[in-house]
Amino acid sequence: YLDLIADNEKQRNEYTSAFKKFTDIRKQIKLLETDEDEKAIRTDLLKFQIGEIENADIKVGEIEELKKKREVFQNAESVIKRLNECIYTLNGDVDSDGAVGLTRSAVNYLEKANIEALGETSNCLNNALASLDNALDQIRKYIADFNYSKEEVEKTNDRLDMLHSIVIKYGGSEEKTLEYFEKAKAELELIEFSDEKLEMLENELI
Repeated sequence: YLDLIADNEKQRNEYTSAFKKFTDIRKQIKLLETDEDEKAIRTDLLKFQIGEIENADIKVGEIEELKKKREVFQNAESVIKRLNECIYTLNGDVDSDGAVGLTRSAVNYLEKANIEALGETSNCLNNALASLDNALDQIRKYIADFNYSKEEVEKTNDRLDMLHSIVIKYGGSEEKTLEYFEKAKAELELIEFSDEKLEMLENELI
C-alpha cells in the first residue's frame, strides 16, 4: 500500500513537472509567433530598458549606503553652521566684538587700573583669554580639515535620485531591478533568434 502511494506521488510530481514544462514552452512559442510589428516594438522597448539599467550600474546595497552618506552630509551642514556661529560669537565681526575681543578689552582695562588687590583676577582673565584664543583656533582648524564639499553632496544626491527613479520603474528594489534586467535580456535574445528558437521549441513538443 505504501509503495503504491509512493509510486502515485512520484507519477504526480513527474506529471506536474512535465505539464509546467509544456505550458512554459507554449508561452514561449506564443511570444515567438507574434507578428513582426509587435516584435519590433517589443525589441525597441527591451533594448531601451536593458540599456537604462546597464548604464545605471546598479549594485545591491548602494542605495542604503548613499542614504547613510547623505545623512552624514545633512548633519555636517548643521554642524558646520553651528561652528561658524560659535566662531562669530567668539570672534565677532567688523561691527561688533566677540567674546575674545571683549575679554581682551577687560584685561586691558584691569591692567590700566593697576589695582594690586585684583592681581589674581587679572591672571584669571588672562588665562580665560588664552583659552578662548585656543578654542577659536581649534574650531577654525576643525572646519578647515573637515572632509566635506558641496560637489560631493550634489554627486551623492544625484546618484541617489537616479537610482530611485530606476528601481521604481523596474520592481522597487535593486534586487528586483537586476532580476528584471536578466529577464529582459533573455526575452530579447529569444525574440532576436525567434526563428531558430521556434523550431527548437516545436521539436520539443513532438
